[in-house]
Amino acid sequence: DHDLTAMIRGGCNYPLGLTLSVLTETLGGFVTGTFKSGLQRNYETGIRELGPLYGAVLDSVSDSKGKKLLYGVVRSVFVHTYIFGRWVEGKLYHLEVSNSPEEGIAKISSCGLEVHGTKIRMTANTYTFDLMNAYRALFGKVKRRDAQARDMMERAILSQRL
Repeated sequence: DHDLTAMIRGGCNYPLGLTLSVLTETLGGFVTGTFKSGLQRNYETGIRELGPLYGAVLDSVSDSKGKKLLYGVVRSVFVHTYIFGRWVEGKLYHLEVSNSPEEGIAKISSCGLEVHGTKIRMTANTYTFDLMNAYRALFGKVKRRDAQARDMMERAILSQRL
């Protein structure tokens, strides 16, 4: 958490948001048991692991047919077009990362991800806090010798072998 705290305190919003998105996808990979394929599934699983408010955000960003768009919007914006946003079904989505540097990693809002029309706002302090708690819960299951959690983590790690 040292690097995340340093990014929050330094106001490094873009790299922090990108890092948190990658860590969310990785969390989902541990839960689904693979890092090789299904990256959108991993991201969405990771989002749901952060709690029901995050799941509600995931469900609220969808196209006219109900297809989830959060992964495409967040990942594409962070990786390709942060300044410009992303067009999806005739709507221009923008991503904003904010934080309160003096707070560090802290629960300063009920959910670290909010949607206001086509603006998706990540409150880094809260998102980081919730993400770290989700990782702690997962690793806690493994430490308690939860066979299913351990097997999924092992499978995910082994999926990276060539």
